Amino acid sequence: MKRLLKKTFTLAYSIILASAVLARAGTITSADLTAGATGNYTFEFTLGATDVLANNEQIDIAFPAGFDVSSVSSISSTNIDGGFTVSVLGQIITITRDGTGTPISNGTFDITFGPVTNITSIGNQTITFAATPSGFNDSAAVTIVADSPSSIAVSAGDSQSATVNTAFSTNLAAIVEDQFGNPINGASVIFTAPSSGASGTFSGSGTNTETVLTNSSGVATASVFTANTIAGGPYTVNGTVSGVGTPATFSLMNTANVIFSYDLSVPGGDPVVGPGIPLQVSNAVDSFGNPTSGSVTVSFTDGQSHQVPNGESPVLRNIPVTGGSGSTNQDLFLAETGLQLHGTSNSSVEEDTPQFNMNAGDIENFTLSDPGEQTAGSSFTLSVSNARDGFNNPADGTVALS
Repeated sequence: MKRLLKKTFTLAYSIILASAVLARAGTITSADLTAGATGNYTFEFTLGATDVLANNEQIDIAFPAGFDVSSVSSISSTNIDGGFTVSVLGQIITITRDGTGTPISNGTFDITFGPVTNITSIGNQTITFAATPSGFNDSAAVTIVADSPSSIAVSAGDSQSATVNTAFSTNLAAIVEDQFGNPINGASVIFTAPSSGASGTFSGSGTNTETVLTNSSGVATASVFTANTIAGGPYTVNGTVSGVGTPATFSLMNTANVIFSYDLSVPGGDPVVGPGIPLQVSNAVDSFGNPTSGSVTVSFTDGQSHQVPNGESPVLRNIPVTGGSGSTNQDLFLAETGLQLHGTSNSSVEEDTPQFNMNAGDIENFTLSDPGEQTAGSSFTLSVSNARDGFNNPADGTVALS
C-alpha cells in the first residue's frame, strides 16, 4: 500500500526471516524535502508480535540519480539497540545491523541516516528498498518541492502600448523560480504601476497595484491592466516577490487618442502671395487633453478655385501633426481679402483659420504714360497704370524713373 504524506512517503514491505514474514507499513521522512536541501532521512516501521528483524539484517536503500548520497555516514536509532554499519555504492545506501544488538519485534522502530542532498529538480522521485537475506523489495515516491524564490522574470506582457483609457492586449505575467530554475507554486507576486502620471489600473483590484499567486508553473498572471487617461511613457510596472531583490519589469506606453480639437492659423500676419506660405496646426489634443498626432487636410472654406488672373492654381498640402502641432507650406497666388482656409483632421474634426488677407507682391510689370514732346526746362506729368506683381495681381508700390 502506498500513501503520500507531506514530506513523507509510505513504504509497504515484506521481509521473510526464516518462518516469520514482515508485512507492515513503513515511512521515510526528512526534515527538508526542498530541492537541493541536505539533511537526514528517517526510516520508521512497525513490527507485529510474530514479526522479527534479525540483529544482522541488511537493508539496501536506492535513491534516484541526482540525489547525493555519497556522504552518508551517520546511522542512529532511538529504539534499536546494537550498532550499525553503512556503506555507499553509487546511489545505494546499505545499512546493516552489526549483530551486537537483539532481534526486535512487536513495536514501531526507526533508523535515521544521512546526510543526503536532495535532487535539484522537483516532483515525484522513486526510492527503492531491498532487504537481504529476506528477499524483501519495494518502492515508493517522495515528492521534492521547490526551494524559496530566487528570481522573478517577465513571462508575458512586456513592451506594450495602449490608447489612453483602454485595456492592454496582453495581461502582465511573471514567473518565479528557485535557485535551480524550478517554478514555485503559491508565491505572492505584487504588481505595482506608477501612482501618478501615465499609468493604469488592474481590473482585479481597481487600483495601480495587485497581488497574485503563482500557479503550478510558477507563473502569476495579473488581471486586465487598463491605461489611465494620461498619455506618456514608457513607464515601468514592477513585479516583486518576497526575498528577491530584483523585480520583473514591464515597459508600457499610454498613447494619446485621435485628434479631438485643434487650432488652424496662418502665423505672422497677412502673407504675401507666392509659394511657401506656412499654415500651422497647434493645440491638437485628444478628448482627455493629451497632445496627439494625426493629419489635417486643407481646403478653401468657400470651395472656390482661387486661381490668379494668369491661370496659375494654388497648391494646398496636408499637414502632418505630431505631439500636438504641425506646419506645412501652402502655395497661394491670388491677392484677396477675407480669405479662410478649412481643415479636416483624420478623425473628421473640422476647423477654419481666422480670416486673413493675401497681399500682392512687388510691382514687376506696369504701363508708363507717354508725355509726348515737352519743352526743355518745363515740368510734365507721368502716370503709371496696370501695375502688376509676378502673378498678375494688381500691385501697389513706387516706380523709380531713370
